[in-house]
Amino acid sequence: MSERAANKETPANVQCAPELWYGYYRRCHHFLKNGRQCKAPALKGGALCYRHEAQAAIAARHERSVRQLGLPERLVDPRKRLEALSRIMHGLLTGEIDQRTAGRLLVRVQVA
Repeated sequence: MSERAANKETPANVQCAPELWYGYYRRCHHFLKNGRQCKAPALKGGALCYRHEAQAAIAARHERSVRQLGLPERLVDPRKRLEALSRIMHGLLTGEIDQRTAGRLLVRVQVA
């Protein structure tokens, strides 16, 4: 197989095992949507680059705030949807969640 064909691998053919070293630096362990590994250098003492470390911190903060609200898992019942709306509004007013998180949660309730 030629080198050009090897570079155009489909996401199904790409292995998701992180390369620890890329040239002379440690690579970020984050995998992109196309299945390839991020080529940025990992932070010292960490496994992710600066950008993906920040994204992971934001995602963890989002999940923590959603868990604190105690939203119902299934929103099939109108009463559960109203309960979820009131908890989201309360969390937004008290500062437990930010506007972006509240917007995402409201869209989730709207879809239900």
